[in-house]
Amino acid sequence: MTIVRPRALVHRGVVEASGFWFDTRQTAPEETRKRILALWVPGAVVYRVADGLALCLPSPRTISTGLAPGVPLVQIGSLLAAAPLQPDEIKALAAPAGAMLLVRGGVATAYPLSPDQTEDPADWLAGEDFIALSVRSLGNTPPAPLLVAAPLGFDARARLEGVGPAAPELAQVLAALRGEIAASRTETSSAQPWWKQLLPSPNPGSAAASAPRWMQGLLRAAAALRSGAGQLGIGFGGFDGTGGGSGGGASLPSAGTSTGPLPLDALRRAAARLLFRAGLAGIVGRRQARYINRMMEMFERGELGEALRHAIPLDGAPSSLPSIPALGVPSARPDLRFTALTGGAGSSIGLGEDLFASLRTMYRQAFERLEREGRIEEAAFVLAELLYASEEAVAFLERHSRFQLAAEMAEGRALPPGLIVRQWFLAGNTDRAVLIARRTGAFADAVQRLDGSDKEKAAVLRSLWARALARAGDYAGAADVIWPVEDARQVALAWMDRAIESGGVSGARMLARRLALPASEGAEAAGVPEATRESALALLETEDEDQARERQVFTQTLVKGPALPVTVAVARAAARSMWRDVAAGQSVGSPAEFKKVVHFTQNGALRTDIPPLPEASRPVPLIGRGEVPLEITVAADDTGTIRLQDAALLPGGQCLIA
Repeated sequence: MTIVRPRALVHRGVVEASGFWFDTRQTAPEETRKRILALWVPGAVVYRVADGLALCLPSPRTISTGLAPGVPLVQIGSLLAAAPLQPDEIKALAAPAGAMLLVRGGVATAYPLSPDQTEDPADWLAGEDFIALSVRSLGNTPPAPLLVAAPLGFDARARLEGVGPAAPELAQVLAALRGEIAASRTETSSAQPWWKQLLPSPNPGSAAASAPRWMQGLLRAAAALRSGAGQLGIGFGGFDGTGGGSGGGASLPSAGTSTGPLPLDALRRAAARLLFRAGLAGIVGRRQARYINRMMEMFERGELGEALRHAIPLDGAPSSLPSIPALGVPSARPDLRFTALTGGAGSSIGLGEDLFASLRTMYRQAFERLEREGRIEEAAFVLAELLYASEEAVAFLERHSRFQLAAEMAEGRALPPGLIVRQWFLAGNTDRAVLIARRTGAFADAVQRLDGSDKEKAAVLRSLWARALARAGDYAGAADVIWPVEDARQVALAWMDRAIESGGVSGARMLARRLALPASEGAEAAGVPEATRESALALLETEDEDQARERQVFTQTLVKGPALPVTVAVARAAARSMWRDVAAGQSVGSPAEFKKVVHFTQNGALRTDIPPLPEASRPVPLIGRGEVPLEITVAADDTGTIRLQDAALLPGGQCLIA
């Protein structure tokens, strides 16, 4: 092994240390650990090597060697060296990559660093010897914070009058429909199949009773079909072996009558309904099928109170269920041409969409009947709980002055925050409406929803919104919000003045608006305060780069307002200020914007004498920027009062925001 005696034994001066080595033979272990923990950063690694500890840092640290807590290790290639070794000295050592080079006794030695040498500093922080002491405050214990606007739940059956508790079997049926439990299909006995049990038996002594067994089956099926069709007002005669009696429903027309073609669509639907009810047993089990049949019969008989206890909520789209059953056997297509459908979707082998559509129609009819009978809360239950039309239910309750219930339902069903705020405001709970609006930022949506039905209450809610903004220090936003309320113009002017005093981009915008207010809007009879005009001119005359954005916003707001004598005069200074900022690179502007400002001045001499904007200072399109990054800086107060939900770039270059 070659002994290397380096020419320099230690680093001197200021170095970029990538780590430190601590000799535990000269420094106590406790002191070494303290120094390492003081230097520790995420990503650092500690190695136990060469009778000491080596701390390797994730990034170099500038340090004076005279003040170093340990031996500085400087990165030389892939090595960590404790001395400024020369290339020939490093070559003679033949150290592996990642090794640490120490000089001890005048001799340089290489020490490889491997993962099995690492030591976890967390083991040094054992807390077994710590004793936990219970302490108490010397003063009064502060009360626990109250969640004032804690979310509310809404149990429709408990809150809506006239709606009884759910039937005990409902939960099991819902679980079967949702696939949470397996339907009972193991009931096997000497009884006939379920589809035969649903067919009526022939009357004793009738022709059907003496017919062969296969004929009895056909006749019984025809009788069942007639029974199902009779519910739709379509009669059959002579198909059950009993002759063409005058049972329930109209009979088929005789050959001599000319009442038009047989309503085959209605007949088909009657048969589909029969098969649909019978086929439920194949989907959810025989017990659940009987439950659904019984529930539907309650609605059909008008027993709405009991029917609501057994009703199944439609909490999903019908796509999760099969569609209306086809009554025939599927056949092959004669060709592959498309056929235009004029009557909606066709039939398929299944039952679910028919179930969904039947229940939906039945529930809608029940809702209309309950509304006619004045049973408002029960009707709202049908909308919210059975049809899952929560927003319609809230609007229905509001229409019938059930404001408290409407607010509770809106919040309990997690409807849009703006709707929740609106309903609580209508219910008279202003504090809760404001708290929810502040928490969700839904003031704007709530005001817009309320403005269409009650402008007076919308104005009150707008005032509450403005006060909330003012209490938060957003005086410019408060002035913008309260301005449409004419009775509050003086308050708006006071908030404008406070925004102007606060400065910033929003203050510059308020300064331009305050300058453009005519006397009819609450300004002094002489026009505007002299201090306001002087503040505007002072802003435009300054060349401070930090206020360039303020001058730009002031100019843009000024030219959007009316051309009053004072605004026209100030616009001349604004035009010169804009040209100066663009030329100095402190702002950007297009020739069209500059032309608009110059035109607003109504000064022919200025239009003639002022030069165009410098070419180099005009905005550069993104496609022409190359690799130069685009930086957009927005001041914290340079915001509006309405929260944006989404934005989309239109083909014409404009931006659509929502």
